[in-house]
Amino acid sequence: MWIRSVLLIAAVFLATGAMAQDAQDEGREFKKELTFAKRYSFHSALLDEDIEYNVALPDGVFDGNKSRRYPVIYVLDGGYHQTLAAYNIAVTYNGLGLQMPQVLVVGIRSNNRRRDYTPSHVDKYTWETGGAKAYRTFLRDEFFPHIEDNYATNGHRVLIGHSHGGLFALTDLVSDAPLFQSYISIDPSLDYDDQLLARHLEARGKLDLTAQVYINQATRAMAPDNDTTREEFRAMIPTFDRFIAALEAKKTDRLLVRFDRRPLDDHLSAFIPGLYEGLAHVFKGYLPGQKEQPGYAMTVFDVYSAVAENPALLSRHYEAFSGRMGVTYPPEERLIQIGGTIAMNKGLMENARRLYQMGVELYPDYSYSWSRLGNYFEKAGDNVRAFEAYEHAVKLASENAFALDRLKALKE
Repeated sequence: MWIRSVLLIAAVFLATGAMAQDAQDEGREFKKELTFAKRYSFHSALLDEDIEYNVALPDGVFDGNKSRRYPVIYVLDGGYHQTLAAYNIAVTYNGLGLQMPQVLVVGIRSNNRRRDYTPSHVDKYTWETGGAKAYRTFLRDEFFPHIEDNYATNGHRVLIGHSHGGLFALTDLVSDAPLFQSYISIDPSLDYDDQLLARHLEARGKLDLTAQVYINQATRAMAPDNDTTREEFRAMIPTFDRFIAALEAKKTDRLLVRFDRRPLDDHLSAFIPGLYEGLAHVFKGYLPGQKEQPGYAMTVFDVYSAVAENPALLSRHYEAFSGRMGVTYPPEERLIQIGGTIAMNKGLMENARRLYQMGVELYPDYSYSWSRLGNYFEKAGDNVRAFEAYEHAVKLASENAFALDRLKALKE
């Protein structure tokens, strides 16, 4: 099912030519009707222009868990297909196996990508270049505050960029004040301005930051019968090697880098595998019990049972995961609630109490955390506290049918 989903997205993406580079095609792409996200316009005083962007909300927004806060995936060139692809893969990773948290996906469009995504002015080009510094300032001072004032974010920003967008992502990474905690740079234009980023990286000091970085390179020519195109792609291999070598030399243990060379992908087709491999790298280890050893695969169902047997596993794991990410991630609510249910079914009542109590402490505004705690108290014979928990659940969500039903039963 997962593979079919990815292939379907890839087929639609490539068939429509969604990654067309010229501004006219970008405009047509961004006007496609959205069904999975909402489109907005934001006026930038710094850039003196209107910026269009798409927002795809996480499932948690709709289940009433107001205590949950979300990482934000920012997708450059974020039109219909780019935002859809990132959202679909993120939802699949979360829904099938809990390999990453629920996320907010923001697809943001540049009005002039050659200007906004390039780090320096190059005289030989007839178009505007060198606007990356101004665009980073716009993101930092205007756009991030706008998003973070309007959505429940947790401070973790992930940047996805392709081609010149990938160049912009790495420009931010090697800057003195990076704006993101995670980077997915898909076939970036590392040859720009005589390999400016590699030269900058070689000359600077250590990259002393906590971050996750995924970079891929497509080495299949888009026009394989064209000798010039083939030679250009061959020439890019040492360009990437130089940058990756400099990055490895300058990083600390807190900067986790993965580089993926893709001989079967061209510049366009590298986008989809870049998304799912990149997100897997960024959120690696989100689900407890994923050890790196051949033949080892602990499923989410195994984790549910492990949590039921040992609730302390959750706190220890997410404390370590938060340290790796540089952002606080509380224990996953789904693991708490299902682990608690399994514990009760096994007669591990103290473990169930600890898990459900953890749920209401971490997610106090989530009605179903309280109704499950009420269910525990009822099973334990404490109807007074059960009634209080159910009553609180209904105050948070009047449509909580289970809590309403149990309140009615306890009154009789």
